[in-house]
Amino acid sequence: MLVGSDRINTQFVVTKYSNMTFVLITQTGKMGSLLRATKKPTEEYLLGDRTDLVPMVYLTELFDRLKVDELLLGLSLKQEQDINEIMDIVLQLEI
Repeated sequence: MLVGSDRINTQFVVTKYSNMTFVLITQTGKMGSLLRATKKPTEEYLLGDRTDLVPMVYLTELFDRLKVDELLLGLSLKQEQDINEIMDIVLQLEI
């Protein structure tokens, strides 16, 4: 799917498991940072650069919008994208 004003090829995977939802958003063909959020106030990096705050913003926003018990997010973006456009696509795929 082409995303953003630069129309960058972006791949999305949304998979629901019995105990969690997995979302992968990649422009590099790799998983990149891997983060987890739960209903208990837990947000953590499992893999990736912990100083990069962009994946944490995506994790928090997705967790709030999807309203799931647990979210596992893989994120690898080549450049910053409009978070609302990305969120809208994920929400469409999640239905």
